[in-house]
Amino acid sequence: MKGVILIFKNLAEMSQPLIKKVEGVYKKLYNYKRKIRIGIFAVLSIFSIFFSFAATDVCLAYNVDMGGQIIATVKDKAQFENAVCMVEKKTAVSLEKSVDDVKYVATIVRYDVIDNDAAVADAIINSTEDIVKAQSLYIDGMEYTRVSDLDVEKYLEEYKKGFLLEGIENNVYYSEQISVKEDYFAADSVDDKALFEQIVKDNLHVVNVCCVSENYTIPFNTVTNKTSKQLVGYSKVETAGVAGAGVKKISNTYINGGLVSSEIIEDTVVTAPVNKVVTVGTGRRTASAAEKSYAQSSGFIFPLPNGSWKVSAYWGDGRGHKGLDLAANYGVSIFAVKGGTVTYSGWKNGYGYFVEIDHGDGLKTRYGHASKLCVSAGETVSQGSVIALVGSTGNSTGNHLHFEVVKNGANYNPGPYVGLS
Repeated sequence: MKGVILIFKNLAEMSQPLIKKVEGVYKKLYNYKRKIRIGIFAVLSIFSIFFSFAATDVCLAYNVDMGGQIIATVKDKAQFENAVCMVEKKTAVSLEKSVDDVKYVATIVRYDVIDNDAAVADAIINSTEDIVKAQSLYIDGMEYTRVSDLDVEKYLEEYKKGFLLEGIENNVYYSEQISVKEDYFAADSVDDKALFEQIVKDNLHVVNVCCVSENYTIPFNTVTNKTSKQLVGYSKVETAGVAGAGVKKISNTYINGGLVSSEIIEDTVVTAPVNKVVTVGTGRRTASAAEKSYAQSSGFIFPLPNGSWKVSAYWGDGRGHKGLDLAANYGVSIFAVKGGTVTYSGWKNGYGYFVEIDHGDGLKTRYGHASKLCVSAGETVSQGSVIALVGSTGNSTGNHLHFEVVKNGANYNPGPYVGLS
């Protein structure tokens, strides 16, 4: 029995290394099987995630970090690079420095979150100071200026309104064909507001065609009727003249506020004028035989030089005229018709500058409306002395000599005294 026990004891001792080897093999098989299970699980997980993405409409994408700011989400780097090319082609601006530090951050997003190429291009533009959104002004098909941060169409409308005239009908427009286009441009190719405004002022012409109504007066004519039944110098207004009235509609054209043309487009007579009718005398009063005889014996000479005068009003013309009016040029010499003493030389009311000479025997002569006096009161003058010069002073409507003859304080017809009967 002890022998059997000893045999089993020896067998146990001999089997210990084998058992350890078996245990080692088992452990290796166990670990290998575990790794296989983990690998299978990982593959299954990947397929699970893939089928989950497909089932839930999500995908792997990239957030674009430009200058420390996420500006867009793209499906891959190629999409962003394509957007960069689009921007460079559109604006003629190199973005090499702007996109040099771009980073791509992987993310899982829905498909509809990924930006299209145009949206990425806009995001790039909005993230660099080298490119600005601006409006271009075209005049007659040619680009003249670009400006940012300004509504050009609104500005042009307000600029045009600045040439309106108040209180009248206006039709204001630009003489040039203008258009405005908005786009992205290199920042250094855009004008500032002050330069833009100057270009508008120098190159655009605002035309304003406006209509105004203008009242005007229509002058009346004077119709003169002559009658020999009244003496020369007689004048009577038979019908008073009345001016008429009219209205003109005028079209004025202004360019940039300056009037360049004016045209009457309508002329309406509101009230017609009434002519003035005047009756004037052409008759002459002749002196009586006694008047002629006395006058001729007085020895008077004519008061003005020969050929320098004409009768403008006779004595006794029906208007209380006390003398003889002789029209003559300004400054013509006035002679003393006979020697005597100057009793008055100066201003005398309606006579203006006036001279009176006493010839003795109650006979005096008077000379009115002179422009200049050549004698003084108290002075003795001889026949033919220049006593004054013709003028139009006092109550006078033209250059002439008013000549009177006074006998014993009463006025007489001067005509016969100077050879005019």
